[in-house]
Amino acid sequence: MRLSTMAAVAAALLMPLSLAGCGSPTSGVTGTSADSPDAAKAAAAVQAASGEPTLTASLGTALAHPADLTGKTIYYIPLSLQVATFTNQLAGLQQALAKVGATVKSCDGQLSPTGVAQCIDQAIGARANAVVTSSISYEMASTAFSRLAGAGIPTLLTGTEPVAGAPSGIHFLSQGWYQRVEARLAAQAVIADSNARAKVLYLRTSDSKSMVEMGAAGIDELKSGCPGCRVDVIDVAGTQVSQLPSIVSGALLKNPSIDYVIPQTDNWVPGVLTGIQNAGATSRVKMASTTAILGSLQILKSNPVLIADVGASPNYVGWAIADSAIRMLSSEPVPAGYPPLVRVFTKDNVGTLQLTPQAETGNDWYGSAPYAAGFEKLWGVS
Repeated sequence: MRLSTMAAVAAALLMPLSLAGCGSPTSGVTGTSADSPDAAKAAAAVQAASGEPTLTASLGTALAHPADLTGKTIYYIPLSLQVATFTNQLAGLQQALAKVGATVKSCDGQLSPTGVAQCIDQAIGARANAVVTSSISYEMASTAFSRLAGAGIPTLLTGTEPVAGAPSGIHFLSQGWYQRVEARLAAQAVIADSNARAKVLYLRTSDSKSMVEMGAAGIDELKSGCPGCRVDVIDVAGTQVSQLPSIVSGALLKNPSIDYVIPQTDNWVPGVLTGIQNAGATSRVKMASTTAILGSLQILKSNPVLIADVGASPNYVGWAIADSAIRMLSSEPVPAGYPPLVRVFTKDNVGTLQLTPQAETGNDWYGSAPYAAGFEKLWGVS
């Protein structure tokens, strides 16, 4: 069941919706007995997540007192500012914190403990009022984080799991509230497209606990939601990104039955695509990914290998991180998570998007942005 033809199955399960396309002989696109029930269920989930996403739950509770961070400076330190996901988060964080009078300064963690430590020392030297990190584990720079705690600078680690015994003043916001949703939807796209018969090479990052758990969610979806699928997993560290072409081509040549590859993040898509090409497998292997950055959506639009890309609005994630930072500075609990704002992009809807850096930085690909006014109301500044 190709992604471009699964709307009829989804329609039978949901409502009269339609997608353009025609089916393969075995796809059962009209919902006949040729369709696998597992594929039909996955197709319905993908179809439901392909339109403009909406918030399905409350953003949280109102602050006890209106937020006022006038004159305060918050340092944003992501794992790497060369990764579009983090620069887009930064844009949302800046927009949000400007509403309460705060200034955001950024520093590139440069994918290394040394770079992260240098950024932390810069924040300490600048007497920052708070530090927010993204996808940097506590263990990666524990000594530097201890220096922040010693300097009395409240610190919010996002995109990583809480660590027992961390110093007072260190707070955590896991991003599993949307990352695990992304991973499951990417797996469902493969299940639907393969009519629940996929032979999958799953590339899982081993760099952080939160990313490992995200990968586990995708792998679990493949195994529990598709008994007829087979999954081979390769763990890939951040330092191995340059080796992805050889890792992928080697796996495909060793096992020519593999017909789908799921890289856990869009930052791996170019290397994976090169590996598929080097193995001479572009006619038989397809790919689904997560993160939905500009470069990958451009590939999705033009290259038949990439069939789906699942993204969470990075602008919204930036606002959510801002909410947690504001609560931290207001001596209120940091939430465990927020309602996800996630969308599946396929050949059928990517053509409706403006694939520009400006659209990527905002919320354009995800529709309206009601969360902005919602958060402002919680902060008492609307």
